[in-house]
Order: sequence, then C-alpha cells, then structure tokens
Amino acid sequence: EPGRVRSVLTVGARCAWPDAREREARRLGDAALAARLDADGAHALAAALRALGAADQPDVDMAALAASGLPLCLSAGEDDRGPLAAARALASGLPSLRVVAIAGAGHRAHLERTDEVARLALELFASAEANERNDRRRARRAAAGEGEGEGEG
Repeated sequence: EPGRVRSVLTVGARCAWPDAREREARRLGDAALAARLDADGAHALAAALRALGAADQPDVDMAALAASGLPLCLSAGEDDRGPLAAARALASGLPSLRVVAIAGAGHRAHLERTDEVARLALELFASAEANERNDRRRARRAAAGEGEGEGEG
C-alpha cells in the first residue's frame, strides 16, 4: 500500500539470486544443515530454516522499488561476500540504489557493527523524511499555482 513504506534498508540480505546454480547450492546446503539441526534436537531452528531459508525466498522486484522513489540502501558486512555481491549486481542496473559495505563486519553486521548499522538507518530515515517534506512543499506549490491561475485569461 502506497505511503506505508518510507525507505528500505537491508543488512546482509539477498534481494535476488541472479545465479540459479548458486540458489540451488544454497537450498541444498540449508537442507543438509536443517537435517543436522534436527539430529541435534534443534527442531524449531531446523523448521525455521526450512520455512525461511534464503534460497526459498522470492526475489524482490527491485525495479519496482527503484521506480517508487523510496530511498533504498542495501548493506552487508564487507566480509559477507554473497549478499554484498548480490547487492552490487542489483545496483549496476539501478542507479538510485545505494550499496554500503560495512567495514570490519561479516554476515552479522547488525551485531558486529551496531553503531554503523544504526548510523545507516538514521541517515536513511532522515533522507525519507526530507523527501516527504519536499513532496509536501511541491504539492502545496502546485495547488497554490493552480488556484492562482483561475479566473485569468
């Protein structure tokens, strides 16, 4: 629903799997890990991995997100090669998308560099707020301009 999302920030997430072989390898790896977790008695964790594994998630329609005009930032730890490479591949076709490699972090950047992730989030929220203020100003000006032109001619 328009207006419910003001910006998008991901941390260590894959929004798309451009390589089908890589997706399948991840799916098989997750299945093997889930089987080991089950054998170790971690049934809930195994079930979560089966239900929410990264390779089983649908690709995000990044072109639609870019067309939305929302501030977009995909971030990942500099050592989190898969998500970072995927983000960079998406950015090559979407100039409005910002990719940030978080220095000194791997896949758990939100835990390893909390300060940097928080800074990114606050920066993105501020950008979204500024965009909204500008949109409201433009809308007011456009409405005022339309109103001033009535009766002339």
